[in-house]
Amino acid sequence: MTFANVYFRDFGLSGAEIGLVNTLSPLMGMLGGPSWGVLSDRLRNPRLVLMAAVFGGISSLLALSLATSLTGIALATAAYTLFASAFVPLLDSLNLGLLGENRARYGRQRMWGSIGFIVGSWLFGLILQQSGLHVLFYGVAAGLLLLLPGLAVLKIPQPPKQRAPWSGFVQFIRQPHWLVFTASLVLIGIVNTAMSNFLGVYIKDLKGGENLIGTAAALGVVTELPVMYFSSYLLKRFGSRGLMAIGFAFFAIRMALYALIPSPNWVLPIALLHGLTFTPFWVGSVSYASELAPENLKATAQGIFMSVVHLAAVVSSPVNGALYDWLGAAQFFLVNSALAVAALVVLGMGRKKQPRKIKQLV
Repeated sequence: MTFANVYFRDFGLSGAEIGLVNTLSPLMGMLGGPSWGVLSDRLRNPRLVLMAAVFGGISSLLALSLATSLTGIALATAAYTLFASAFVPLLDSLNLGLLGENRARYGRQRMWGSIGFIVGSWLFGLILQQSGLHVLFYGVAAGLLLLLPGLAVLKIPQPPKQRAPWSGFVQFIRQPHWLVFTASLVLIGIVNTAMSNFLGVYIKDLKGGENLIGTAAALGVVTELPVMYFSSYLLKRFGSRGLMAIGFAFFAIRMALYALIPSPNWVLPIALLHGLTFTPFWVGSVSYASELAPENLKATAQGIFMSVVHLAAVVSSPVNGALYDWLGAAQFFLVNSALAVAALVVLGMGRKKQPRKIKQLV
């Protein structure tokens, strides 16, 4: 995903057209996230659901590699996003389930995903610099295939049979805490989408190369590792919402700094803030969603969380594309810095006391 929009730019798409592609794809992800979670909770077989998503994702990537028009690119990207929307919420739900009472250690497990991202971004940057962006989708398809051996040997505990899989659902999503959480997620999701979709494009516009894009992505995720490792301590110290607030604040700082850089190489030191932006936001959000959810809706809650993130992308992608073309990069990143501040304010509107836990009805 670090290089997808760079590929679209080299293909000849404008900022507005990239925004259109990035609207259709998260729309499918918004629908897919909770659907995969519900399917997993109902079937009680996340392994089967994840394997189906792997094969669907590979097929979509091969179709994307053959697309020769804006319509083909948009449809293939949307199809890939539909299948890929299963991976993060189901793996996060599995992670929390395997940890059991040690869920505060989620970050230490999630750290290995960061290591994978570091290796992938750095390696792809080198490969694409030499071979061209057209090999991108074959590499990602090969990466998806590597999920299958791990899923085959993973010992997944059988969840208890639920006699009322939808009990408490409406009460769950109508909690004041959940509504405030959702509103803040939409705002910070817009900011995260802007950075994900247009930072690589910005680097290219500043005459930076694919290797610099990959290095910046990998360097940023390196800073995730210590934060992920010590996230259990940070969760105990600040709580889930407090950890989210730290991430929101550093998002505002990071986006403002991008607006001020005079040359592409400045993205490297700014990338060091990634560990203080994405990691607190993600660990805090996953933990908070799990805290709010009843036992029979754990995977569903993670799917809804991902759906809200995709909703932010649906809302913001066409606007961000047009703003990038109209305002230019500097003003574009300043606007998103202000949105991060707004997300922090909304998050602070939540009540201070612990949310009331919804009991599962059986």
